[in-house]
Amino acid sequence: MFSLLHVFIAVISFRSNVVSHEFQQNALDECGIKKGCIFHPDGCKPPKCLLAFTYNFTGEIIEYEISSFLKENLSNRYIAIGFSDDQEMGNDSVIYCQASRNMDPEIGLGYTTTKAFKKTEDVITVKKMLQNLETEIINGTMTCRFLQKIWDENPELHMKSLYIPHYIFLVNGLIDEQSIKHMMHMTLNTTGSLLIAVSFICVFIAENGKWTGKNFPKGTHAILGMTASIGAFLQPIMGIYRCTPKHKLRILFNCAHAILGYGSFICAAASIWCATYPPFSYKLGVNEDYGIVPRSLIITFWVITVITAITLETLSILKNQLKLYSSNAKYNYLQVESSTCNSHWIYSHCPDFCFWFGIYYSSIRF
Repeated sequence: MFSLLHVFIAVISFRSNVVSHEFQQNALDECGIKKGCIFHPDGCKPPKCLLAFTYNFTGEIIEYEISSFLKENLSNRYIAIGFSDDQEMGNDSVIYCQASRNMDPEIGLGYTTTKAFKKTEDVITVKKMLQNLETEIINGTMTCRFLQKIWDENPELHMKSLYIPHYIFLVNGLIDEQSIKHMMHMTLNTTGSLLIAVSFICVFIAENGKWTGKNFPKGTHAILGMTASIGAFLQPIMGIYRCTPKHKLRILFNCAHAILGYGSFICAAASIWCATYPPFSYKLGVNEDYGIVPRSLIITFWVITVITAITLETLSILKNQLKLYSSNAKYNYLQVESSTCNSHWIYSHCPDFCFWFGIYYSSIRF
């Protein structure tokens, strides 16, 4: 029942450390006898494994137990099991175990789309499919043990029949770490575009909707401002229709997104400079009306922008160096402690602590 005919490794975000010796030793004694077992890295021996997963069939019920080491920050973590009929997680069912900041670990049901993970909010459906036996965090190790009913196909809940062979994917990490960053990026981008639209309307009202002419600097100021506004409006639209991170065309989107963003920023800066910096501003009458206030504001803006850019770049460099140091430390640790070559493959090809691994049970009626 527990023979494995096909084993493969694929890639996704993953963060972990050493799983507790007691759990692995107890599971190891029953592996291949009472239950099926998966330890990572492949071929590792307790207590030098990074992730432990066991499964046991009892009629129409499967008992799972999955453990993963958590770093010092125990809040907002998850472990998940994905069921797919191919080697990619898209439109497939997922069982997750999560530990939130203010509550004990819990299990739930959900599904993946091409870009996101969505929870099944129907509590009754979740209770019919899953039964939580034990969830705990002890000495940095998060362990979830639960029962799963072998379900039939349910398109409404994105659940495919488990009576056919499936790939199983295991993953853990931080909850919403990337989503929050991307949401903030999108929100700030959209907010900036709306503010530009408001200022654009104010300019039209001030000029009674009339074109000021093509002469410098008024015409240049208007053209640069219009170009920057169009670029700002296009940015959030491009973000909505961006392709997935692993898509072959993602690099083209990244380049276009960056070029449009930097180009719009440069046009906006040049447009403002024409209106606030002498001798251009003299021809617009800005200094006569407002004195040095506009010039002071633009200088203050540029000082803050430069300081912010330098600070963020410095923090980014320090973070990458720390990540590289941690990656090298784990890589050396695995090379010394593990006799398998899989750890070298994973960390030499995935420097960002990333891997998906799945096992295809062609001999199991899943």
